[in-house]
Amino acid sequence: MSIENELIEFLEKRIKNSADKSRNIEIIAYYYGFRDAAWPTLEETAKRFGVGTRERIRQILNEKFRDFVSPNDLPSTKEFIELISGERFWIASDLEKKLSESSLVSENFSIKGILNLIEDLSLECGFEIYTPELDKTSRNSLDLYENNFLIHRTEIKEIKKKLKKAQNLPGRCGIANLNYIKNELSSYYELIAELIANSHASWVMKYSDNFWYIYENRENTIVKRYFP
Repeated sequence: MSIENELIEFLEKRIKNSADKSRNIEIIAYYYGFRDAAWPTLEETAKRFGVGTRERIRQILNEKFRDFVSPNDLPSTKEFIELISGERFWIASDLEKKLSESSLVSENFSIKGILNLIEDLSLECGFEIYTPELDKTSRNSLDLYENNFLIHRTEIKEIKKKLKKAQNLPGRCGIANLNYIKNELSSYYELIAELIANSHASWVMKYSDNFWYIYENRENTIVKRYFP
């Protein structure tokens, strides 16, 4: 059964019948990413359903779900953790595709919402969502990039060091070739290449097996002129 179906089935059984039951179920489903919300927050949920403030949403979540749910009530969340933990880092679009191919989600879902759910179940996942600059993704920055990245917190320090190494790699006229440090990057090579390719501050050209790039903050006047 999918995470969404398990969640709805649980809520239908546990929430007492009232005039607000259906609305409260929809609020909870929305906050946990199952109603086409790209980055569900307490504020966004309150605005969507017109129920007042973030504190009112928090109250509904606590009283109707958090205070009596346990991880065993939603076993599919453990399957989600097992799936995501199969890698140390993910391109968000790759993880979304992987989840869509599984039985864990339906068409419209938000990874951020599912991470909200994992956290509220007090389960350990360890992944956070980052921009290509390796800043933590926020509601405001989510739509600024074609891709965001899920990285385990134990990996982020090392990945930041590898990216900085690539950003400072010398090259003719400011153009660097990532293959120059491919062995040093080792298993991080593909991730660093994707981070560079998705950054707003970079220019990238892939040719044969080479990955050429330049960052705007480098001495790159010539490149900017001929490779806009």
